[in-house]
Amino acid sequence: MALRWPEPHEHVKKLTTDTVWTASHPQLSTLELLRDCGDDIADDVILHWREQPNGSVFEAFHTAFVDNADDVPKAYARLRTATTTVPCWVDWNLVAQGQAVFWRYCIPILQARVLLVVDGWSIHNDAS
Repeated sequence: MALRWPEPHEHVKKLTTDTVWTASHPQLSTLELLRDCGDDIADDVILHWREQPNGSVFEAFHTAFVDNADDVPKAYARLRTATTTVPCWVDWNLVAQGQAVFWRYCIPILQARVLLVVDGWSIHNDAS
């Protein structure tokens, strides 16, 4: 079955929303390129899950990630490595600057909000 794509100025109705398709909407040709893209690591984990009996998926996942065991399936080991390794593009100077901004401004803001909430609560209770 071929995928039908709306033309510009065509009305597309989904449930209660009526959208007029414009030339700014993505074209089918650009989205077709994404059809073959995927996440090999996640695909391997899902294939491994499908092979497991019901109930054992959580235990295996827990063993791989929480217990940090070494004797886990290769798919889990690859996913654990991919999700627990800091990417090379992380700029630690920007992280440090963000932390400095947080500690300088966020704590006073949070304190002010707490005081406003407490003060508002006490005013509300005094009135009743």
